Amino acid sequence: MKFEVVFEKYRNHTASEEEIAWIEEEIEKHELIEEYLSEAIDLKLEHLYHEDHNEDAKNHKTYAHKDTDAALIQKAIRKAFIKMGAVFTAISLILILFIQFGLSPLMENFYYNPAETLGENINQITLDMSVFTELMMPLDIQDSVAVSSADYGSYDIFLQPSVTRESSFPSLYAGKITRNHLTMYDANILNLPVGNLLLKPEDHYAQWTWSGIPKEDIEQKISALQDDQMYRAYVSFKDYQSFSDYKAFEKEHLINLSWAACRTSETASYSDYITGFQTQPEGLILHNPYPDRYPYLKLDSTDLTMNELDALTNDETTMESHMVSMLRYLSHQNTFCKMVGIERETIASSSTYIEENGLSIYGFVSWLSKEDLEKLQHSDMIRSVYFES
Repeated sequence: MKFEVVFEKYRNHTASEEEIAWIEEEIEKHELIEEYLSEAIDLKLEHLYHEDHNEDAKNHKTYAHKDTDAALIQKAIRKAFIKMGAVFTAISLILILFIQFGLSPLMENFYYNPAETLGENINQITLDMSVFTELMMPLDIQDSVAVSSADYGSYDIFLQPSVTRESSFPSLYAGKITRNHLTMYDANILNLPVGNLLLKPEDHYAQWTWSGIPKEDIEQKISALQDDQMYRAYVSFKDYQSFSDYKAFEKEHLINLSWAACRTSETASYSDYITGFQTQPEGLILHNPYPDRYPYLKLDSTDLTMNELDALTNDETTMESHMVSMLRYLSHQNTFCKMVGIERETIASSSTYIEENGLSIYGFVSWLSKEDLEKLQHSDMIRSVYFES
């Protein structure tokens, strides 16, 4: 008989004694099995609990380890950024210092430096300006230039000639050099003299002129001049004169001829400059820093008396060497020539011409009195005279 039918009779209290004993025996079996299964499930659950707990602990440890790693990474990143910031700060500081103290002097090497010291109390621009103005600006020699550095490649300059006849005190002319560009605040101070102030014998200008005055009116014009005033006079000869003839003319007329205009090419050219040299020891006599390369570039009076210096200015060999050295020196000053607007090649060719042909003088510029001009008005050697107060 099936267990379900007998068990239903057991529940309805209709089962026989045998059926009751059988069902209760089966129930007892089931209770033992249930107890066994219950214990087995409890053990299993406990085992699972311990496994879960261990896994959680393991996971917690892993998470803690990961958190520790993340913190270490973040700390390392912070240190790296701090180091990087320190490096960038140091680099920036080094660059600033380099620009201020390293780059500026380095950059100055690429630009004209007027303050460079060349010798005893002479800077670069004083020598350059002295040579340039003696050669090309008669009676306006700029032999003293003060320099103040403003920025790299930039300088303030102050020209103050040691001798002037135009006022009681020498004028002070200010300017600025900015990266090889010269600006004078008085734009006319370095203007070269007009070409027809001094005429070469071959120049096709008026054959005889006296400041544009007709010849028959010259005596009256000179008589109206002031006795106590000096006049800047540009005097041209009819013919080229040797240095000895030039000095003889000076001695004959008892006048001081300050500056001689020299022939610098075989044929006259509009590209030629009025070029010459000082023939009187006047103004500040500078030290010559290059006596071997440019002999008599400046007539150094350090160990000379005025009589000895005067003897040098009357010696043709010395003055020819002086003229050639000035031309050669100026032709080698490329940047300075560009700043003052003169052609280096023309200056160089002038030097070569005088080296090959010697001194040939076609005129002079000097400060002359009314009496001096009266001496010149009847000279047969004079082609033209221009004078101004």
